[in-house]
This record gives sequence, C-alpha cells and structure tokens, in this order.
Amino acid sequence: MTTAARPLGFRPWALAAAIVVLLALLAAPAIVVLLTSGDDTAPATPPRTIKAGRQPTDVAVANGTVWVASGRDNGIVAIDAGAARPSVTQHETGAAPLHLAIGEDSVWTADVGDDTVTRVNPLIPGSAGRQIRIGADAVDVAVGYDGTWVTNGQRGTVMRIDPVSNRVIGSPIRTGNFPTALAIGANFIWVVNSGDGTVARIDPREGLVIGRRTPVGRDPQDIAVGFG
Repeated sequence: MTTAARPLGFRPWALAAAIVVLLALLAAPAIVVLLTSGDDTAPATPPRTIKAGRQPTDVAVANGTVWVASGRDNGIVAIDAGAARPSVTQHETGAAPLHLAIGEDSVWTADVGDDTVTRVNPLIPGSAGRQIRIGADAVDVAVGYDGTWVTNGQRGTVMRIDPVSNRVIGSPIRTGNFPTALAIGANFIWVVNSGDGTVARIDPREGLVIGRRTPVGRDPQDIAVGFG
C-alpha cells in the first residue's frame, strides 16, 4: 500500500486517532443488528437479534434488505428484514470494509485494509464483489451524480469512480486535511475534513471544490444532507 505525503497543516493526531478507532472496531466483541417496530402504539415486544458478522462497522437499507459491513470477515452481510425468520447471506469484499453505500444497482464498500472499493451485485446471493483498486486509502463511499465518490483520508482528496467502466476518472480532488466522510445532495458532494474541522462542497460537474471550506468544530466524523 502506497502512502503519499500528508497535506500541509495535517495534524498527526488525526491519523493516529482514525487508526485507533478502526483497530478498536476490529478488535471489539461482535455486535448484532436489532430490528424493532417503528409503531409507538404497538405493544412492546422484544427486539429480534440477528448476528451480522464480526465487527460490523456500517449499515444501509434498500428494497427490504439490510446491508452490514463486516470488518473482520472482509465482507458484507445481507439480511432479509421482511422475512419471519430473516435469512443472512454474506458477500466477499476487499480487506476490512469500513463503510458502504447503495446505488447504481450495486452495494459499494470502502475497503480500508487494501486501498480498494468493492462493487457487489445484490441480485446474486453470496457472490463475491468486484474489487476496484484506487491507489489510495478508501475511508468512506457514496453514490450519486453519475459517480461513486470515495474519500482518501491520508491524501486529503476525494476520488470519483465511473460506475460504467468501474475505473477512477479525473484527477483526485483536494478537499482538506483527512477527509473521512461524505454525503450527496442539494447538487453537491459534501465532504467532512476531520483533520482541520471543515466541510467542503464539490461541484460534481466541474470536479472541484466550490467556495471556501466551512468550519464546523473539532474532529467532525460524519455528515448527512436534508431539509435544506
């Protein structure tokens, strides 16, 4: 794995903290997914407990299936949430998938352990995903605006994968110090830079950061877009 020079102004504790958090996730006891009813008026019933692999790190839901990234299993777990006895299948990914996203009829994982993004076909139960080598660390992933977008924490950049060719297109977009998370909406790609406490917005048509980065406090870790 090739490690590029850190962006100017990068604080060493940011990378150290990220590595410590990841190792803690991978070393912690296995956790489970809980499925509960959203109806507050329904009688209280015990939640259903479903094993979701070893060291789950992220979750997403689409078309009645719950997808869970399983870091120590190097894969993602698919749970049929609508079944009386939910079935669980596993798909192989790259090493230590940290985050996942759904889009372009696929499930995508950011594999922090081997600098890849994996694309899984959800229609083939138990199938192994297609690994896409990006040449930089893959921390988070999101799908939209004609691309799959990946944060590269150590390099301070965001990359774009063409979902047709499954290749990185264009040049990496520098967003700030140690970008960890990103979200898509309101016509932009929004990126959290944990190393300098800012949010940057990328114009997907131009492939560049628009305007100044917005300070949001120390060590931000995640982001979502909605309600204006």
